[in-house]
Amino acid sequence: MTLKKSLNNHIIEIGVRVQRSEVRGQRSEFRDQRSEVRDQRSEVRGQRSEVRDQRSEVRDQRSEVRGQRSEVRGQRSEVRG
Repeated sequence: MTLKKSLNNHIIEIGVRVQRSEVRGQRSEFRDQRSEVRDQRSEVRGQRSEVRDQRSEVRDQRSEVRGQRSEVRGQRSEVRG
Protein backbone atom coordinates (compact mmCIF):
# COMPACT_ATOMS: atom_id res chain seq x y z
CA MET A 1 0.00 0.00 0.00
CA THR A 2 1.33 3.39 -0.90
CA LEU A 3 1.91 6.10 1.69
CA LYS A 4 -0.86 8.18 0.12
CA LYS A 5 -3.41 5.35 0.42
CA SER A 6 -2.28 4.62 3.95
CA LEU A 7 -2.72 8.27 4.95
CA ASN A 8 -6.13 8.42 3.26
CA ASN A 9 -7.24 5.28 5.12
CA HIS A 10 -6.00 6.74 8.38
CA ILE A 11 -7.83 10.01 7.76
CA ILE A 12 -11.02 8.07 6.96
CA GLU A 13 -10.62 6.01 10.16
CA ILE A 14 -10.20 9.18 12.20
CA GLY A 15 -13.30 10.66 10.54
CA VAL A 16 -15.30 7.52 11.35
CA ARG A 17 -14.11 7.63 14.98
CA VAL A 18 -15.11 11.29 15.25
CA GLN A 19 -18.55 10.53 13.82
CA ARG A 20 -19.03 7.60 16.19
CA SER A 21 -18.02 9.80 19.09
CA GLU A 22 -20.51 12.47 17.95
CA VAL A 23 -23.26 9.86 17.66
CA ARG A 24 -22.46 8.59 21.17
CA GLY A 25 -22.66 12.15 22.46
CA GLN A 26 -25.99 12.73 20.72
CA ARG A 27 -27.40 9.47 22.10
CA SER A 28 -26.28 10.44 25.58
CA GLU A 29 -27.87 13.89 25.18
CA PHE A 30 -31.07 12.28 23.90
CA ARG A 31 -31.17 9.91 26.88
CA ASP A 32 -30.69 12.84 29.26
CA GLN A 33 -33.52 14.76 27.60
CA ARG A 34 -35.78 11.73 27.71
CA SER A 35 -35.01 11.26 31.38
CA GLU A 36 -35.76 14.94 32.02
CA VAL A 37 -39.10 14.63 30.20
CA ARG A 38 -39.95 11.55 32.29
CA ASP A 39 -39.15 13.48 35.47
CA GLN A 40 -41.30 16.42 34.36
CA ARG A 41 -44.21 14.13 33.49
CA SER A 42 -43.90 12.46 36.87
CA GLU A 43 -43.91 15.87 38.55
CA VAL A 44 -47.01 16.91 36.59
CA ARG A 45 -48.75 13.67 37.59
CA GLY A 46 -47.93 14.41 41.21
CA GLN A 47 -49.29 17.95 40.91
CA ARG A 48 -52.49 16.72 39.25
CA SER A 49 -52.97 14.22 42.03
CA GLU A 50 -52.43 16.97 44.59
CA VAL A 51 -54.99 19.20 42.84
CA ARG A 52 -57.49 16.32 42.77
CA ASP A 53 -57.01 15.79 46.50
CA GLN A 54 -57.50 19.52 47.17
CA ARG A 55 -60.66 19.62 45.04
CA SER A 56 -62.01 16.59 46.87
CA GLU A 57 -61.25 18.29 50.20
CA VAL A 58 -63.04 21.47 49.06
CA ARG A 59 -66.06 19.40 47.95
CA ASP A 60 -66.17 17.70 51.35
CA GLN A 61 -65.98 21.06 53.13
CA ARG A 62 -68.75 22.52 50.96
CA SER A 63 -70.89 19.50 51.63
CA GLU A 64 -70.27 19.88 55.35
CA VAL A 65 -71.21 23.58 55.19
CA ARG A 66 -74.42 22.72 53.30
CA GLY A 67 -75.27 20.18 55.97
CA GLN A 68 -74.68 22.74 58.73
CA ARG A 69 -76.82 25.35 56.95
CA SER A 70 -79.58 22.83 56.53
CA GLU A 71 -79.34 21.98 60.22
CA VAL A 72 -79.52 25.68 61.16
CA ARG A 73 -82.58 26.16 58.92
CA GLY A 74 -84.24 23.21 60.61
CA GLN A 75 -83.52 24.62 64.07
CA ARG A 76 -84.87 28.04 63.02
CA SER A 77 -88.09 26.54 61.74
CA GLU A 78 -88.44 24.58 65.00
CA VAL A 79 -87.99 27.80 66.99
CA ARG A 80 -90.58 29.58 64.84
CA GLY A 81 -93.02 26.68 64.81
